[in-house]
Formats: sequence, C-alpha cells, structure tokens
Amino acid sequence: MYWYEIVAALFALVGVGMVVVSFALFLRMYGRRERRAIEGGERDAELKEGAKRDHSRAAAGRIWSRIKTAAFWLLVIIFVPLIVLLVITRINGGRLVARKGIMAVATGSMSVINPANSRLADSWSEEGFGQYSIIVLDRVDAPCEIELYDILAYKNDDGLTIIHRVVAIDGDGDGVRYTMRGDANGLNDDYRPAFSDVLGKYSGDHVEYLGAVVLFIQSGAGLITVAGLVILILIWDGTFRRIEQCRAARLKAIAPAGEENDRG
Repeated sequence: MYWYEIVAALFALVGVGMVVVSFALFLRMYGRRERRAIEGGERDAELKEGAKRDHSRAAAGRIWSRIKTAAFWLLVIIFVPLIVLLVITRINGGRLVARKGIMAVATGSMSVINPANSRLADSWSEEGFGQYSIIVLDRVDAPCEIELYDILAYKNDDGLTIIHRVVAIDGDGDGVRYTMRGDANGLNDDYRPAFSDVLGKYSGDHVEYLGAVVLFIQSGAGLITVAGLVILILIWDGTFRRIEQCRAARLKAIAPAGEENDRG
C-alpha cells in the first residue's frame, strides 16, 4: 500500500468513524425517547389507528413485506460474495482464488488501438476494453495456456498490476518471458514478466464503467466505507426493531381495554 493510500484510509477511518458514532448516538436518543413515549401511553391513539389501518391492509402489507425481503436477500446473494471475493483477491495480491475472477481496469491503455499496433490488430483474438471496466480473468496454471496476443494481468517489478497484451514470447517453461504492450501504447512495457508474475488471462468478457466502484471497494478507504455502511444499517435495523417490539407490546397491553370500550 502506497503512502497516499494510507493517508486516504486514515481520513476515511476518521470521517466514517465520526459519522457512525454521531448516527449511533442520534438513533440511541431517538429510540429511547420513542420507547418512553410508547410505554407511557403517549402513542396509544396512534397505535390504535395504525392497528386498524394495518388490519385493513394486511394482505397488501404481507405481499410488500415479501417483496422487500426477497429484494434484500437478492442483494445479499449478489453483493456479499462479490465484496468478499474482491477483498480476498486484494489480500492475495491480485492472484485468483478460483478458476475465474474479476479485476477493475484503472487506465485507458487497452481502450483504443495505437497506429503503431494497427498491423498487429488483425492477429488479436480479443478486443480491448475501456478505462474503469470490470474484466473477467481466467486462471492460468501453466505457460502453455498463454498464447501470443493474449491479454494478461501481471505484477511488474514495482508490484503494480498491469493489464496488457502479449506481443512476444521468449523461452519456455520456467524461463519464459513475455513482452507486453498496451493497445493504446506505441512502445513495449519496460518489464518483461515471467510466468510467476502472471495473475490471470482475459476471458473476453467485461462490463464498462463499473470498475470505478470495484477500485474504490478494494481500496483501504473503500473497505472502511463499506464496513461503516454495514454498521449503520445494523444500528438502524436494531433501533427500529426495538421500537416495533415496544409498539407491539403496548398495543397488546391496551387492546383488551379498547375492546371493552367498544363493546360498552
């Protein structure tokens, strides 16, 4: 992690921490005040009226509740594994933990074809992709799985992840070296990766623009922000669940008296 990433993470930690603490204190005070008002009878008329409305709209309410529950679990099923995979990939130095993985593209070096590369383009098996795309990578287990003009993600000698195209292959086995070049670049990369530097091979599938979100989530500041949002959601849910439990208990306590008055 570079110094500017550490600084950004520290700023995010302080900022998100202040928001979470402030939000938690506000909801704590709000929840206590609401529960006192409910238990003290100040909300009795509102509770009775709400109970009548809920009873008349019970069927619609149940359908809407099921829709909200289904939508929530759909988001959980989609996004939680994605975030976990991104975090594991980040911790693993970008190396794929499964047969396939995703990676965000931070630059536009594969977005257009430089005139110096136009004579090679006829031999390319895969087209490039724009800046901030999300690309799908295949794991490669042996040098024989990499061919000329494949697009690889690799670590250079500075530890940076580069996603460029193979324009030459020299050697074989453990001694193989790949000459890499971005489609938009007129010159080869300075570093020629070995097979051990390769993180994965581009599968041909990508989604434009969503990479900005992935890059943010994978950053220290992004992980802190996501954690803060999860904590805020849990605090919100816990506060209003306790309020609803208090309302249900109070409504149950006043229901017999209300029914006797109705009969009288």
